[in-house]
Amino acid sequence: MEKKIKIGDYGASFNNVLHMQYHRSLYTKVMGVDKQKLHITDEMLKEWKQCIDLEEDINREVTASPLSKRLNEKDRERDMLLTNIFGVIRIQRLSPLPAISSAAETLHVAFKPYYGIQNNAFEAQSLHIAGLRVDAEKHPGEVSILGLTPVLNELYTVNDAFEKLRTDRRMETADSKLPNAREIRPKTDELFARICLYVLSANLHALT
Repeated sequence: MEKKIKIGDYGASFNNVLHMQYHRSLYTKVMGVDKQKLHITDEMLKEWKQCIDLEEDINREVTASPLSKRLNEKDRERDMLLTNIFGVIRIQRLSPLPAISSAAETLHVAFKPYYGIQNNAFEAQSLHIAGLRVDAEKHPGEVSILGLTPVLNELYTVNDAFEKLRTDRRMETADSKLPNAREIRPKTDELFARICLYVLSANLHALT
């Protein structure tokens, strides 16, 4: 039996900019092939390109928004604070003072599920910080011993400010004439899925 061929990864995990760039690159590759060999219609290609162009317009509008710039700044602040918190816990596990190393070990166990959340998407990171706050409040003594109270308080303040900006950004998006990226991305992916079927069919029926 021939090995099954899978064509197509729709980039569901990509952020909006990468998703658009990914499909733009795929569109360029498909256009570089004789469409008659693939039996792809002009209408399919036109519709796919329209969705990609629309995603680009949405991304351009979001990037140009002052709120988006402030959101990115606040997110960088969150990342720096989280990196500091996790770094202190890791290094203090090696402390020669038993009280400090024990406190660090306790917080290491409590915070380990949150290590690396700096790389999460905006919404996911906000949710994780809320969870981290709940776990931190279970260990006030250890937090105090490691001197993390002011850093954690600043993290909560910055996270609240980030969420306020994100709410304002959603309101701004609602007033826009462009659709939401969440509405367009599935349509772009659906059109690419159809393209993939044609490519796969052409591959299976090709004589060479």
